[in-house]
Amino acid sequence: MVLVVLCGQPCSGKSWVADQLASRFAADGQDVVKVDEPSLHLQRNAAYADASSEKSTRGALRAAVDRAITRKSVTLMDSLNNIKGYRYELWCLARAASTKYCMVHVDTITEQCRAWNAGRGGEGYADSMCVCRAAI
Repeated sequence: MVLVVLCGQPCSGKSWVADQLASRFAADGQDVVKVDEPSLHLQRNAAYADASSEKSTRGALRAAVDRAITRKSVTLMDSLNNIKGYRYELWCLARAASTKYCMVHVDTITEQCRAWNAGRGGEGYADSMCVCRAAI
């Protein structure tokens, strides 16, 4: 039915938005599939530690989206999705499956992203990886 790709800074609230969308679609009787790092048993900091692990992570997420897309379900892609070419690849997957594509950019101020990341404690993004820490 539709592929919804969430995009935004780390700790901007993308997962919260994805959960709200999933609840809303489910309440309307739609089948919902959420694809994210935890659903693939990937750890946030290890998945984006270096270029090769990031490439592998994106490949695993793209493959999961490809398996999840159908004409009868809503697929929510909840990940960083910060590379324009990668979002284009996801658009191509939706087009090949004859489904619609929607990108939701979660725009949260940098200071709030930092606060939410700090509030996660050991489960937050590492300082070296967190885009929001290098933004200002």
